[in-house]
Amino acid sequence: MNSLDVERQEQILEETGTGRRFRQLKGAAGRGTAALAISMSVYHILYISGTLTRLHIYVTHLPHLAAHVFFVLALVFLIVPPTKKAARNKIPWYDILLALMAVAQPVYLFFMFDAVEADLAQGVFTPYQLGLTITTVVLILEATRRTVGIALPLVAIFFIIYALFSDYFPGFLLSVGYDIWDLARFIGMWTDGIYSTLTSIAATIVIMFMIFAQFLIISGGSRFLTNLALSVMGHVRGGPAKVAVVASAFMGTMSGSTTANVATTGIITIPFMKEAGYKPHYAAAVEAVASNGGQMMPPIMAVSYTHLTLPPN
Repeated sequence: MNSLDVERQEQILEETGTGRRFRQLKGAAGRGTAALAISMSVYHILYISGTLTRLHIYVTHLPHLAAHVFFVLALVFLIVPPTKKAARNKIPWYDILLALMAVAQPVYLFFMFDAVEADLAQGVFTPYQLGLTITTVVLILEATRRTVGIALPLVAIFFIIYALFSDYFPGFLLSVGYDIWDLARFIGMWTDGIYSTLTSIAATIVIMFMIFAQFLIISGGSRFLTNLALSVMGHVRGGPAKVAVVASAFMGTMSGSTTANVATTGIITIPFMKEAGYKPHYAAAVEAVASNGGQMMPPIMAVSYTHLTLPPN
């Protein structure tokens, strides 16, 4: 087998269920969601390229992270259904409400960051800011549940409870508990909680590689790399898994991001492996490991946070 045409790729995605995870929106809902996604991509390109600064639109780092969180949360509630059995062809009213609620705190930080920074310097944290932070934390937990499952939100909830009530825990778990005001200020209004280093990496480096990966998919670049890998390894024993390794190595020469590598080649190689009889978790593991190795291929030799020059604050 030397190639997979577009129709066959789409058929594999449908048969394996990969394409049924998200809502398939049409009409006004589809156009609105697409417009929001395009706006997210355009904004990040303008910010990271420094174009906003050259246009005398100055966005400092934390407001940028707030904008990134808003886009992500809103798109999750518009695209990802709350359950597997939920309708895929429409957006229910409660998800529209959740998407609108996701606007509140990030937009507040985006436009009012100077005032918030001055308040925090004086130790001021208002009930309004507390309410915004609690709402955003709840929304992030729900968005995480929808996208990666219940385990990670439960871990986060445990540590939130521990931070609040650690002075009541027994033995070595005993510690100094924080009140909800201090915890909310730490989590939601500064660079140590929601808007920490991981969010910074996602909003600056990973997002650009993801956009680049989508350009490759739309332009046919990922299909070319996968077909090239198929022509080399598709006929040998264990070919589907070896195709994933070779395709990820090819992609790694252009992208230093494991996430972008998986998003570009994995959308084809994972369903291909599942169709060949590999178990879903094994297929995903092969692609993840291959993509981690692929990001070290020359000339990229992996990505580091220092490789990206950000606009001045």
